Amino acid sequence: MPTAAELLRDKVNGLTDIPDSWVNRVTGIQPKIAARLTRLMAKLTTTNGVVDQTGANLRTITAILEDLRAYMTQGEYATVIGELNKDFIQQQATSTAYMTTLGGQGIETTFAAQTYAARRAQLVGQLVNGIDEAVLNPVFETLLTGIETKASYSDLLVSVTDSIVGTPNYDGRLLAYSRQLVTDTIGTTDRAFTEIIAADLGLEWYRYTGGLMDTTRCFCEKRNGKWYHKKEIESWGNKENLGECNTGKGWAGMNRATDSSTIFAYAGGYNCQHSILPVSEAAVPIETLKEAIAKGFYSPSANTRKLLGI
Repeated sequence: MPTAAELLRDKVNGLTDIPDSWVNRVTGIQPKIAARLTRLMAKLTTTNGVVDQTGANLRTITAILEDLRAYMTQGEYATVIGELNKDFIQQQATSTAYMTTLGGQGIETTFAAQTYAARRAQLVGQLVNGIDEAVLNPVFETLLTGIETKASYSDLLVSVTDSIVGTPNYDGRLLAYSRQLVTDTIGTTDRAFTEIIAADLGLEWYRYTGGLMDTTRCFCEKRNGKWYHKKEIESWGNKENLGECNTGKGWAGMNRATDSSTIFAYAGGYNCQHSILPVSEAAVPIETLKEAIAKGFYSPSANTRKLLGI
């Protein structure tokens, strides 16, 4: 049976590992989509290396679109979506186990569990239905323009394949569409799930955690690894107590929908892989407890005050 510390580690790591796994899988698929498109484009007729301006070529690009749609919805892309779905289910199980160590019981059937499943299903739908917007429509538009303007076949091929595979300067279309969607959904879903249960349990103390990266924003960097009372966290959502990270409009990267309630779900904002995790009061350093009292965020019981010597 994993310890609370082990579950906490796995829960936090999942917010980074799941998006990273998705990126790796999609990065592996994009060249295969491009290779299939290359084979399909060979059916276009050309004259002296220039795409013919014909009705037959128009019908060909329509067929290309239909083939790519079937390939992506029934093939390997559907498989990696299924793998992502399994990752979400495992993350929920880990979060459930961790919250159980804090006193939660029967979490699997709560409203929080239902919302986790609903957000997971929504993400799967977005990834499936988004292929038109992300890949197919742009490819069709590029091919159609190429026929209309009698483009060079070789230039047209490079243009559409680069858009799918990506270049050193930009991500392929599928990855560009899905990277932040997956990152934000797993982060927001897991944090909201955790906070719903924490509120039900009446927990007051949290730890801001998730590690640091080159892209870590000021707001997260200054808070990472530290403990906070719930009221202080709520104040951040109201754009208060932000310290040197205050831009005058909140902090850099802050989700526009952040307020005193949603701060627990959105944390540092867009593309954030940090967590605001509920913890036992016994785990909070004494100096942090005293600071929270001094700031007016925490009103301890008489017994706690006695233990703190105040």
